[in-house]
This record gives sequence, structure tokens and C-alpha cells, in this order.
Amino acid sequence: MNDVEETEILWQLYFQTEPHNNHILMIKKFKDHFSRTLEQDDLNKILQTGMFSLSIKDFLALIANGNQINNDSINYNNYVVYAEEEKQNEFNNNLEIFLKCVPCSLSSLINKPIKIMFKLIEPFFLTSFDWLTSCSISKLVNLQGTVCRIGSKRPLISKLIFECAKCREIISVSINNNLYKQPSKCKGRCRSRTFNLISNTESIQDFQEIRIQQTAYESRIPKTIDVILYDSLVGSVMPGDVIEVLGYVSAITEQKDLYKLIIHAIDIKLVKNITNPQQYFSTLTTPDTNPKELFRNYKENEIVPLLINSLFPDVYGNELIKLAVTFSLFGGTIKYANESTIRKDIHTLIIGPPGLGKSKLLLNASQILPKSNYTCGASATSTGLTVSLVHDQISGDYVAEAGALVLCDEGICCLDEFDKINDTRCLFELMDQQKITVAKAGVVCSIPARTTIVAATNPKYGHFVNGKGNINFEARLMDRFDIVLILNDDLDEEHSKKVSDYILNCKEQETKRIKEIKILNDVIIDLRTDDFISTLKNDLPLLSLAKVKNYLIYARENVNPILSKAAKEKIKEFFVNSKKTNKITTRDLESIIRICEAKSKMNLKTIVSENDALFCINFYKKILESISTVNTGGKQKKGLNDLFGWLKQKSFVSKNEIEDYIRNSTINKSYDDIIHKLNNQGIIIKSGKDLFKVNRSAISM
Repeated sequence: MNDVEETEILWQLYFQTEPHNNHILMIKKFKDHFSRTLEQDDLNKILQTGMFSLSIKDFLALIANGNQINNDSINYNNYVVYAEEEKQNEFNNNLEIFLKCVPCSLSSLINKPIKIMFKLIEPFFLTSFDWLTSCSISKLVNLQGTVCRIGSKRPLISKLIFECAKCREIISVSINNNLYKQPSKCKGRCRSRTFNLISNTESIQDFQEIRIQQTAYESRIPKTIDVILYDSLVGSVMPGDVIEVLGYVSAITEQKDLYKLIIHAIDIKLVKNITNPQQYFSTLTTPDTNPKELFRNYKENEIVPLLINSLFPDVYGNELIKLAVTFSLFGGTIKYANESTIRKDIHTLIIGPPGLGKSKLLLNASQILPKSNYTCGASATSTGLTVSLVHDQISGDYVAEAGALVLCDEGICCLDEFDKINDTRCLFELMDQQKITVAKAGVVCSIPARTTIVAATNPKYGHFVNGKGNINFEARLMDRFDIVLILNDDLDEEHSKKVSDYILNCKEQETKRIKEIKILNDVIIDLRTDDFISTLKNDLPLLSLAKVKNYLIYARENVNPILSKAAKEKIKEFFVNSKKTNKITTRDLESIIRICEAKSKMNLKTIVSENDALFCINFYKKILESISTVNTGGKQKKGLNDLFGWLKQKSFVSKNEIEDYIRNSTINKSYDDIIHKLNNQGIIIKSGKDLFKVNRSAISM
């Protein structure tokens, strides 16, 4: 068999019915080149694996001159898309042919009728989504994006074989864009118009369609593009993965006279996936800066105030809120229990009246870590936050589309107007198990979603009302938040007079208005400052936000603190004492541990010291104080505790005694309502007409 006949046989594996006479010389040239450069061991490996890879620069040099590799004189700008203005050339117009000629020449060199998968590796460029235009058709691109949609795996048929029913003539018909035309008449002498489709002779390969979304975008809708995966690339990615796609651009018909750009993938690099999430963040740190040197000249107690103020430079005051969000940004230490993991994410919920700067703080937080976004609860649905299964009209299958929380895997999702989300039950599994399970239309899948949630909301009535429940969420949802920070406009009468006197005495000149507002903020903050909040303030110059981001990413992925013995004792002591007076659970204990680990991460320490534990305990006390004084009202809470203490001293109590006590207390609810709730909770048990037995064991203060 001569070279031409051999090439014609192998041609059918790669080109089917396409004419090949124009490319036989190119295949022969590639074959001659590989016969000189590849050893027999290399050929055996190709035969064993069925794959061959070549760097892009070597591939382009091979196309340019056939036998000279790594030629620095080649102008690579003519072949790839990474500049705004590029030339169209012969390479771009025949890129798909070149990608088939290389493996075809290798099959000829091995002298085996096998189809070899050819991959291009080591891309030296990164393409922006903004440069994907009609000028990029047939050019190589290397895009980085987040997988936001996954289609089902399907077979792709490239040609059909028909047999003439009369003379048995074989006719091949190629398929383009899922369309083919049956032969009108036989090419032989019979001229028959009847044909039979020969089964099991179709040229079939696996393919899958995915959609990737732009990872870095500012104040605009992120761009997306569909990517076609073939053969070994099929099934290699999941929703939420950050990938680099190397491929070539083409246009396909979407509707009549309408086309859309797609990318035919040649190779995929998983930048961040479920097995190695740290790899993505390690590529984001700036190599010429050492995070360990950032706070070398500062004292340990100056690092936390400097961090929270540098991360949120345009949020004035509100140190407690900024500290809570900073804890969420750093996160704790991931722990392993057999085959499962215990989450390190610190979920934060901020509840407060309008005007505290909650939305501004969430917007700033969403721009600090990569793979983070800001979502408003009023316009979010449960499927928009998690995962939706969408019916594909073309294939008839269901495709999975990732929501905001999946796209923020290993990042921060900031949810503003949290109370406006219609169905918060979709968050239970994600916040606790760090995954989202979907069961719909016969499709059952579980998708990792290790996302930290930072949410903000207004009180139930828009502002805090003493004596009423101000939190409009289920207890099982509240339990999943590590930090629930409730901020109230709690200035007393004397302090309110000072603020109002200052406002009334302010000058009305517009030129001094900004300065006066700042002074007013200082007055209010000074009135609200206590010993703990004062430790979060300093007058040191702010650090560069870029350096602080680099420091945060390094600490988040490289520092994994563990508790010291002294820290464990302090946390244990606090938990046991708080159990007596507050209704805290083991989930609160886990939250305190994660907060302590985040505090140590701020100082790049691998051991949680006793001072770190004391700092976080004081912070958690502030959280418990805010909840106890606002959820039912400060006076209301005290009145109920006094009632429980009074009941605990009695064995039997009459209805009149309870009514008299409530009448003289700070409780402003009706007698019947209080008695009914005490009876339902088993605290008092009816033993006669208007007489109740007190169940002391059911009373917890």
C-alpha cells in the first residue's frame, strides 16, 4: 500500500466525505516531521493512550514552516485572539483542517487505523470576553470563566451511509448543524431513487454543550458563551467550576438569518473544581508581594482595626458590622470527619433599621473576594439562588443551570433584603451541608456549593418595636447563621437631646454641610461606643486595598489555625456559663470556634491563643446582648425573666395571682395570652378551677 492509499484510508477517520487531495501533502509533511522528532517510546505511548498533545507555540511553528520548532520569528498575533485588531490569514481559515491533519499524520506514522485525540496545551495568552466578535471566527481563543450551565451528553453523527436498493451503490452524506439531505438518485447507472440507511456504520462521537460565564465584571451583566466539548472532554466539568477553555470560534445558525458564536473546545484546564478549590485562589495572589510582611511593623492589637477599616474604607463607623463581615471573609478551618467535612464558612446576618449602611457594606464585601456577587432578595427566586433544571427544546433533555450561590462556590454571596426571599428553605442544606441536591423530572444530582452567605435585612415592621417579635425568620434558619447581629437606634433620652441640639444648632451654610455631617456621625458613634468597640478603632493610615485583598486570600487558603489548650478552656467556660442564662446550643459553640479561627487567620497564626479566644468571646457576648434586647424588647425580656423567677418559687398559683403580677410588671401582653402560652409550654398545669400547678423543671431563664 502506497502513501496515498494509506492516507485515503485514514482520511475517513477524521474527514469522512470531505475532499482530501488538497491536504495529502500537508499530512505527509507532518508525518515526515514527527518521524524525525518522535522516538519509538513516544509512538508506543500514543498508541496506548490514543492521545497526543503539543504546545500552542510548537503547533503554530509546525504549521508555519513544517520542520522548525520554537521559531521566535513567527508572529503569533496572526493566529490567536488576544488583541483588539488582528489579521485574518490562511491559518485562521483552515484551523479546523490543521487540527485534523496532525492526528491523521500520526495515525499514518503508527500505521494503525485508530483515531488519535489531539490536544493543544500551554496557552501563552488569555482572551477577554469583550474580544469575541465576528472577527474572532476561526481563531484560537483561551477563555477563563465559570461553568453556569451543563447540557446532557449526546452522540454526534457526522455522516450517514446510504445503500442503493437496486445496485447496492454506497453513498455517504455529511451532516452539518444536525441537517442532512437524502440522496436524490443513485450515482450509478441504475439511477434509482430508493435508498436504505445502513445501520451501525454512522460516524459517531460524544459531545456535550456547556455555557461559561465571565468571572470578572464590574457593574454590568456578565457575558456568556456556549462551548462544545468532544470525546474525552465530555463530563469533565460541573456547574460552578472555574475553567480555562482553549478552542476555536465558529458561528452556527440559531434561527433564520441569525447566527451565534460558539467555541469548539480543544482542551480544558480546571482552574478551580471540587477536588482542588485552593488552586484557583493561589493563582490570584501577587507573586511580588509577601503577605507576611504587610503587618510586620504593627502591634498585634492594631491588625484587626486596620484590617476592617482598610477593607471598608468608605463605610463610616459601624465597626461591629465591619468586624462581623471580616470574620466571614476570612472564614474558619475546614475539618474532616471520616468521609464528610465540617464547614469553615461563617454565615452572617445583619438586622437593623434603614440608614445604617448595610447595603453599601454588602456591595463592598462582594467585590473583595473572587467568585463573589451581590444579590437583592426582592428579585431572587429559590431556583435563581440554587440550581434550576431547564428543558432543552432541541434535545428534549433537562440541563442544569447554576444559580448565584453555586456560582459563588468558595466565595461570598451577599444577599440584601433577605426578608424579601419568598422561600428560604432552599438555603438550609447549603448553609449546613455545603451542597445543593436537585430532584426533578427524573434527574437527581448533588452539586457542591461551599458559599459563605452574608445577608442583611430590616426588622419585621421596618423598625424595631419593643414588646413585639422583630425577627421574621424561622428558628431553624436563624440557627444556621454563625453571627446574627442586631443593631438598634438605642440612644436614650439624654443622648437623643444632645444629638437633636447639635442638629438644631448647626449652621446652614452648604459649604460646611459635609463636615457637619461627619461631626454628627462622630457624636453618635461616641455615644454608642463601649469598651469592646473602642478596641476596633485606631487612627493609623489605611493600607492599600489591593495589598489587603492579597493578604486576605493568602490567609484564607494557607493558614489553618487550631485551638490551643488555653483557648479551649476559655471557650468551654463561656459556653457552660452562657447555657445557664441564654438559650445557646452546640451550634453556637461551633460558631464561636470558627470565629476564633478567623481571628487567628487575621494575624496569620496557626494556633488560636487565649487572647484570641477572649476577644471572640467578648464579640459573641455583644451578639447575644443585641438579640436579647431587641427580639422581645429589653423591658419585655426582663419582665418575662422576672415572671419565671417568681413562678419558680411557687408550687401552685391561681389565675388571679398571675394577673396581679402581670399588671404590676413591664409585660404589656394580655393576661389570657400569657397564661395560654405558659400552659402550652408546660410551665403551668391546670389542676382545678382557676388553679395551676407550677412545673419548675420546665422553666429555663
